[in-house]
Amino acid sequence: MGNKRLRVLVVEPATRFRDMVLETLANDRHVATGVGSGKEALARLAERGDAFDLVITSTDAAGMSGVEFGLRVRKSGNRVPIVFMTVHRPAGEQLPVSNCVEAFKFGGTRNYIAAYERLVA
Repeated sequence: MGNKRLRVLVVEPATRFRDMVLETLANDRHVATGVGSGKEALARLAERGDAFDLVITSTDAAGMSGVEFGLRVRKSGNRVPIVFMTVHRPAGEQLPVSNCVEAFKFGGTRNYIAAYERLVA
């Protein structure tokens, strides 16, 4: 990311994980704003569409899937880059990575971050 300070919107319902992402971004001198739901994030983006250089969102954006959130952002005309992150589930549970793959299909997603549950539990 070079020396550029990014304005990042972090969408994550789990407070501990959201705070960890915000702290990491702040340590790299980025300006990060955290919200706990897709609804809150959509409201922030609607207020000022150019207020953020990047959105990092959970595949579960609290109240809607990350894919639904991404689609709503794109339908609003906002072209902000979106990075999806997901937590790996214990063995036997469906991995939410499939949600990230679905997100690629709508054309606005280029990457995702896989976090490990034991780090944020």
